[in-house]
Amino acid sequence: MSENSTEGMPASLARVKAAVSNKEIVAYLTHYYVNKGEIIATDGRMVAGTPFPDDREYLVPAAPFEKAIAMAGEKGKIVMGNDGIRVSLSRSRVNIKTLSPDQFSHFLPTGERYTLPSNLIATLGRLRPFVGDDASRQWSNGIFISKGSAYATNNVIVAAAKLDSDIGKAVIPSWTVDYLLAQPDEPVEMSLTDTMVAFFYEDKSWMASLLIADAPPDALIELCDPIPITPCGDEISQDWRSGFADVCKIAETEVLFTPETLSGGRTSADIEVDVVTPINSPTYWHPKFVDLVVKTATHWDLSNAPSPCLWWSGEDMRGLIVGRK
Repeated sequence: MSENSTEGMPASLARVKAAVSNKEIVAYLTHYYVNKGEIIATDGRMVAGTPFPDDREYLVPAAPFEKAIAMAGEKGKIVMGNDGIRVSLSRSRVNIKTLSPDQFSHFLPTGERYTLPSNLIATLGRLRPFVGDDASRQWSNGIFISKGSAYATNNVIVAAAKLDSDIGKAVIPSWTVDYLLAQPDEPVEMSLTDTMVAFFYEDKSWMASLLIADAPPDALIELCDPIPITPCGDEISQDWRSGFADVCKIAETEVLFTPETLSGGRTSADIEVDVVTPINSPTYWHPKFVDLVVKTATHWDLSNAPSPCLWWSGEDMRGLIVGRK
């Protein structure tokens, strides 16, 4: 039986573990594939690989392997047998049954590699809170990239931001964005085709993801592009933010904005806070969605409420939010 040190394995697992499926639909999707100094994981929608300090080939279940490597740390040993591996450290030994490597299947990155916009990952992170989860509108479950801008919506809020360069047109899924944001560093290159996006890191790690095929309506861009880039309207003051935070401690599903107060409540209690709000007439809002804007925006224009109202964050991000009629 061959033996290999676990040195370097915890860091490698941290790089790819987000790509492992959490559903037992197909067995190998909950496994790691190790081969020729690389470890690969896939959930069927995305696949990630990174250098791994083991040249042997095996297909090992992810959950027990992660626990065993966490126990062994950098000083353990992995011994291969006929139908499994043993991870050992000092007096402890974890035996894990493996599958035949022939059962593993995954797609690979395709397309020309090029340098990604310097603000792409940061922009994806800023837009991520506004991504929807409507199964009937698949395109809203990702961030739409087109003509040097990025867009996201949850059907109440629309958000848009400028990219440093035009990388083409695609709907990048929320799970892809989450994987990118979970990494300790940013990729240095990317590739994009009609069906797939891939990202490549300095340490030779990589990830590839299928794109969302459903394209958003033209109205998404038509709503955002006329909004001035430079912030207008009224600055959201710290006094207003504090008052809104207090109301949200009591209000559950509705907050009433008037020019002089914020108020809301629930079955057994209500709250009213005296604070100036730049609004022309009383309007109801869902606190969850207002909170998303308030956490991001610096300025807004509520003069059109409850119809779509504009908001801005810095010099490159803007959007709309709809009140309740």
